[in-house]
Amino acid sequence: MTSTRIALGVWIGASMLIGLKGAAMAAAPPCGWSSVGGGLNGSVFAMEVFDDGTGPALFVGGAFTNASGQALYRIGKWNGQSWSSVGGGLTSGTVYSMQVFDDGSGPALFIGGTFVNAGGVLASNIVKWNGSTYSALGQGTSGVVRAMTEYDDDDGPVLIVGGSFINAGGQTVNRIARWNGSAWSALTGPGEIGMNNNVLGLTTYHDGTARRLVACGQFTMAGGLGVNYISEWKNSFWLPLRAGLGALVSDVLVHDDGNGESLYAMGQFVSAPLVDGPIRRVTRWTGSTWAPIGLGVDGTGTSDINSAFSSADGPYAGLYVGGRFTQAGTQPAKNIAHWDGQNWATFGAGVGINSESVEVIGLYDIGYGPTLFAGGNFTMVDGAVASRVAQWRFPREACRADLDENCIADFFDVQAFLNHFSSGSTIADFNSDGLIDFFDIAAFLAAFSACF
Repeated sequence: MTSTRIALGVWIGASMLIGLKGAAMAAAPPCGWSSVGGGLNGSVFAMEVFDDGTGPALFVGGAFTNASGQALYRIGKWNGQSWSSVGGGLTSGTVYSMQVFDDGSGPALFIGGTFVNAGGVLASNIVKWNGSTYSALGQGTSGVVRAMTEYDDDDGPVLIVGGSFINAGGQTVNRIARWNGSAWSALTGPGEIGMNNNVLGLTTYHDGTARRLVACGQFTMAGGLGVNYISEWKNSFWLPLRAGLGALVSDVLVHDDGNGESLYAMGQFVSAPLVDGPIRRVTRWTGSTWAPIGLGVDGTGTSDINSAFSSADGPYAGLYVGGRFTQAGTQPAKNIAHWDGQNWATFGAGVGINSESVEVIGLYDIGYGPTLFAGGNFTMVDGAVASRVAQWRFPREACRADLDENCIADFFDVQAFLNHFSSGSTIADFNSDGLIDFFDIAAFLAAFSACF
């Protein structure tokens, strides 16, 4: 069979499929940005994937009470198709943080914020959801819980909790505390206890000798030492990372840009003490100093990064950031962007209008492939309505045959496949058997048909 006849066969097959467009609808969302189940009626500040026994689902927390007419009090579960209540939710307040943690009784979802009642259970600003019931964590905290992370302090895994509270479990802790599954305690050492202002983010990272706990936020003092918005817990001391950063730090995480794991910090800062040159709202800790991430992100008025997420998932690997900004590197970027280790990239026209912002982001797979989720106080994405929560489906996840990744399966993709096929490119190996043959044509047409 000549290459002309091969091409003709593929063209005819693709033409028939395009003619049938609209005959079937996939359950998964479309390519690019779309609303999540009609959206929510209040801001979103927290996201976490948790398996409550019915399979992994996305749990979302914030200040909302309704999802498309359905009562959903400040926490909701999205299973990829519909929203559902989580044990009746919270009677008042706001959810700001969620963390999956096993306190010895099995993995559970820990929920933090500002509230006093969850599903009829009295709980002071923090509560545990095991998939069927809520339970309080002792006396809870005296103020807002903003961040949580798991940390092994040599006595086994504990839940570290940060926020604006002074007391936890009736003890003075000054904005950061540990929960071991049965009791609260302060992080104590020779220095003073806790921080002088709010903790907004927590993570752990390995500094080459041991895994360290890192806290960030609005504080300038930790353990009685000047630290400037970020500090690590090391050998029972709170210590500065060089001289800290120049303004509020909203989030901190570990990310591997291809050169090994490093600690990254995000926030409102545009500089760092003792560091020459600008560092615009995102930076990497080298072990001895703070380094810029390209040109960072920027914008008019108050610009910041509120949330970040790291992925090592093949084609989706990179650092994802969300907040309030209009530029990433040298290109326009509305409130959300991606750093691949070399360059900044955007997602369509971005998220939000005017002063709206992204408060939390995450890359999750809840049944239809890796999908980028964004939550915040926005009402629009890519010019379409999406109330407070939205999802970005990557072109090749939505349609594997979309070879030019423009969110449309058309003759240009057929032509691209034929070009790859005739040149022997591995991209044409659609059945992944290591060969470029007629079976790949069938596999391409099958993938093409799945796009309609």
